Amino acid sequence: MDLLNINLALVTLLGAELSFLLVKAPEWQITLKRKSQRTPDEQQQVDRGLLRSILLEMFIFVPASAGLLLLIAPSLLEWLLPTAEVGQERLRAGHALLGVLTSSY
Repeated sequence: MDLLNINLALVTLLGAELSFLLVKAPEWQITLKRKSQRTPDEQQQVDRGLLRSILLEMFIFVPASAGLLLLIAPSLLEWLLPTAEVGQERLRAGHALLGVLTSSY
């Protein structure tokens, strides 16, 4: 794997993680509240492992999804964005979009 592919893989992972953070913002807010600031329903979510669930998804499932997509999508990306015809910025943007799409499923 050359340096360009490693860079694009990191862009894909970064896109996935940042998208995940935005999608999970309400859950992060619940975990960061003090116990006295949470509603009974929010406290029940925290008691049942909300933080563990978020961390598991962030460190296991999001990277796994991004990795799986990187295994499946290169031929599709080459077909949609041939390297010879597009600049590095557009190729990088395509990989960032892959990362965002990764955290959608």
